[in-house]
Amino acid sequence: MRILIIGASTGTGALAVKAALERGHEVTAFARSPEKLKLLHPKLSR
Repeated sequence: MRILIIGASTGTGALAVKAALERGHEVTAFARSPEKLKLLHPKLSR
């Protein structure tokens, strides 16, 4: 499944990104400050 997460750099958004990736989903993370999202993963796009 492809998932878009808005507000992905901190808090609940960052936790949602991590959980979705752990479940094998393709994630697009949208954030005002994408450099704050420290997670690197082959199925993650910013």
